Amino acid sequence: MLKITDLLDFKTLSESADLEFKLALGQDGNGKLPKDFWPTYSAMANSRGGYVILGIKEKAGTFIPVGIPNPKKVVTELFDTLNNPSKVNVNLINDKNVQVVLIENKSILIIRVPAANRLQKAIFLQNNPSWL
Repeated sequence: MLKITDLLDFKTLSESADLEFKLALGQDGNGKLPKDFWPTYSAMANSRGGYVILGIKEKAGTFIPVGIPNPKKVVTELFDTLNNPSKVNVNLINDKNVQVVLIENKSILIIRVPAANRLQKAIFLQNNPSWL
């Protein structure tokens, strides 16, 4: 699992094909899995895997932890959707791949997306392989 323990760790990270940051506050501000998580999940699963870190805001190229007020709600939504075959054809994530860390008293959610093996590929969304 990716180790992030303080703000200094964020200064050494940047988005790439295997690392993405997302805000994940939702309209009510209590936390919601972003809709754009799913194309990221599919892309990472179909390549080398990676990490999605939720509760992070980008401002002028700097990543700022804003936290998720209710990370348990977001984790429940994650697993409910992953286990819904009409949304995602293969769930690659288990409890060991999800971690909540506190940075400056803000809950940040780190999700490791494993790479799918050749028998699991292709990972696609909405029962539609054209999402690839």
